[in-house]
Amino acid sequence: MAATVGEVKEVISEGRKADKFDRIWTPAKRKKVEGMFKRGASIVEVASFLRIVAPTVRSWIAKHDEFRDVVMQGLVDSEAWWQANARKNIKNREFQTSLFNSVMRNRFAWATSDREELPMSEQEAAERVQDRVDGTKLIEKHKQSVLDYDKQRAEDIEYEVIPSDSPPLPRGRQRSKQENV
Repeated sequence: MAATVGEVKEVISEGRKADKFDRIWTPAKRKKVEGMFKRGASIVEVASFLRIVAPTVRSWIAKHDEFRDVVMQGLVDSEAWWQANARKNIKNREFQTSLFNSVMRNRFAWATSDREELPMSEQEAAERVQDRVDGTKLIEKHKQSVLDYDKQRAEDIEYEVIPSDSPPLPRGRQRSKQENV
């Protein structure tokens, strides 16, 4: 649902240009997003519903207090939904505890089952939300793990020095230790 003519006129009368946020973030969409979070939706699902990408979500969290407040409360509501469903189904034989634990660790940073809830400032909370949305940190972590793995493999492999006067090998064939002697 696009912004109404009245909403666009209000934005213009306030002296600011109607941007993507004003076109997309309408009262109806806000209500829908709040409902999605209350049913356990993730930030990625909300971004998909709004037809925006992760950098836009981060930008809106930083720039728009209303959006940030909805997302912050939404994360609490989403985690509460998952906990309530686990509590309701804990005696159900088909309840998959390991899947639930995996979801909670990955979506809500549950390190252990006896985690402590530590108070955090709004800035820390906003940074935590941005970290969850920010795929670049995950990519950098993966790149570093690949580099570490390659470095370890290089240290584990014993490299042989091939004399410079030896003929080149056909493609795909490696020189054995006997051929190097």
